[in-house]
Amino acid sequence: MQASSITFSAEPEDKKPEYERLVDEIIASPHHGDPHQYQYFGVQFAEAPQTLEFRFDEQQSISAVMVHSIRADNLQTALIDYDLQYYAGGEWVNIEQVRTPLPESVAISSGPTKSSGWYMDQNMFLHRFDTIRTDRLRMVVHRTTFGLLPDSIAREASGWDTPFTLHLREVQIFRSAQDNQ
Repeated sequence: MQASSITFSAEPEDKKPEYERLVDEIIASPHHGDPHQYQYFGVQFAEAPQTLEFRFDEQQSISAVMVHSIRADNLQTALIDYDLQYYAGGEWVNIEQVRTPLPESVAISSGPTKSSGWYMDQNMFLHRFDTIRTDRLRMVVHRTTFGLLPDSIAREASGWDTPFTLHLREVQIFRSAQDNQ
């Protein structure tokens, strides 16, 4: 299902993010040799939370959303914590809150290693829910990795100055089965 407009709350003034990459039905890849290499959505932001909103021209019956994030690697960041919400009755209502269990990193010194961190490597999130009717969906992004670094402890220990960045390969929004009949 295509959104009529997509906005990000921390939209850079110097350039508009390439929103069409979020809904082009191509699961983009950061991997060398893939025909869609680096054709994913990415935008930096200074602080969290930030919102990514999808609007539709009219009310839609929606029963599932699939969020394709990116595996944390070097500068590619993974989505860790977010809320999926829909607009109803003049307010935002939670569909699901995603909170990824992530133990704190430990600053260490072992050869070239400056920190030890853990991250589950999850990069796809399937949300199935009772059918909702709405003209808007949004993701409230609370936390991403800092590139391959899972948290601020690892970031500080490494000396990397990697910013918050939201990288997504695709967001698929599905109509309920009754609307597809």
